[in-house]
Formats: sequence, structure tokens, C-alpha cells
Amino acid sequence: MVGGFSAILAYGLMQMHGIGGLAGWRWIFIIEGIITVVLGLAAYFVIIDFPDKILEKRNGNFLTASDVELLKARIDRDRDDSVADEMTWAKLGFHLCNWKLWVL
Repeated sequence: MVGGFSAILAYGLMQMHGIGGLAGWRWIFIIEGIITVVLGLAAYFVIIDFPDKILEKRNGNFLTASDVELLKARIDRDRDDSVADEMTWAKLGFHLCNWKLWVL
């Protein structure tokens, strides 16, 4: 949906040419950058953590222990990874040596 509106937004921002002594293309980068930063900051507070980390924090959490167990069971049923595995330097090195990662 964002891709569909990006041309309309860019056209509108190009009409700001000359405002503040800046070219229209600069306004595109400024406004879209501000939108990105604001949405990134909002996401930090809106997106909930993974179920195995929720019970550790428990500060103002809206999920009960039974809710967390239900979530973990559904994730296990769906993709079988409700408990995140520990990140190690060996795993990081293994994935960084994957040529497909660098090609893509």
C-alpha cells in the first residue's frame, strides 16, 4: 500500500520546492526520513517481545502466564520455534560465510 502512495507523496513533496531554500527532492528525503524515524520509535513501544521474554520483564505486561503459554503452543504448532536459540559467535560466523547472504 505504501508503494502505491509513494509517487503521490513524492509529487506533493516536490511542490515544496523553494520552501526554506531547499529543493523539492531534498524535502522528499527530509519528510520521509522523519516519518521513518517516528514509526521506528513508535514500533519500539507497540511491538510486543517474543513470548519467552515476556514473563521475564512483567513490568506492566498485559499478558498472563497462561496467555504466554498459549502463544508459545501456537507458535510451536505453526513453526516449531517458540523458544529462541542463543546467539553465539560460531552461529554468526556460519551465517556470515553463507554466499547466498552476500549475493542477495
